[in-house]
Parts: sequence; C-alpha cells; structure tokens
Amino acid sequence: MGLYAAMILEFISADAPHRPDDPASGWHWEPKEAFHAVARRYGAAGHR
Repeated sequence: MGLYAAMILEFISADAPHRPDDPASGWHWEPKEAFHAVARRYGAAGHR
C-alpha cells in the first residue's frame, strides 16, 4: 500500500468505521508523538 502519512481528518471523519480489534485487518497502527500533541491541542480547545 505504501502508506507513509495520513491526514488528521481521515481519523475523525463521520463515515470512517471504528473497529478497535478488527481481526480481518493485517495493519497495525500506533499513534505518533505528533498525534498526541494535536490531540492535546484540540482537547484543550474543546474545554474553552
């Protein structure tokens, strides 16, 4: 597949299904440090 990067919007789109443990998936995803930084930023903005 050659996937090296993804847009944040790909993870929060309403039509993207959530499957915490999809047994059919051969892909393993780990959030990068930048993902946590963005999550903290948006999380803080939501509490204002």
